[in-house]
Amino acid sequence: MEQLGLLASGAVIVADNVLKPGAPLFLWHVTTGSYDVDLISVREFVQTGIEDWVAVCTWQGAGEEQPATPPPPPAGIAHLAWRADAMRRRSERAGVSVETWANFAQEMRAALASHGLHARPLRACNI
Repeated sequence: MEQLGLLASGAVIVADNVLKPGAPLFLWHVTTGSYDVDLISVREFVQTGIEDWVAVCTWQGAGEEQPATPPPPPAGIAHLAWRADAMRRRSERAGVSVETWANFAQEMRAALASHGLHARPLRACNI
């Protein structure tokens, strides 16, 4: 949509499941690109003991001060994307226990934090 110029300034994109199972490449793209991003920590639907994140992204356009294309992701983000995809495939084949998902979400949270990505609790948001 960006490359085709289909986003008007102020367009809002909302993405769920960016922590569990995870969307590290998407998070890298929006947090290093032309978006204002609010990461919100929520409880996973049905599995309420598991944390997930929702990304609320507001397109600012590709102005002079912001690159139209974000820089390539660091190796750590690419590895997280690989792990998220592997977990997604694993859950499709054999199922994954609630405990395993909870542990994975916490590992993903810590790894994303090491790249400066943090979510705030829903109760702290103005929505």
